[in-house]
Amino acid sequence: EAAEKDNYQYVDLVEELRRVSPDSVDRLFIPRGQLAFRGAAGHYTEAGNLWAEKILRERVPVLAGR
Repeated sequence: EAAEKDNYQYVDLVEELRRVSPDSVDRLFIPRGQLAFRGAAGHYTEAGNLWAEKILRERVPVLAGR
């Protein structure tokens, strides 16, 4: 609702994430304690960012041209 109110495009990647094999999911996210940065756990790793980029390019037409 907040994204719509502020005219942001929201892309839900949950369905795509559910299709990732369980043994591959861990490589997409930073595990707790891996980095000394507060709040880093749970954010995408480099592999996770590449995965999300691929999905976003497929689903958001304006990004496909970049």
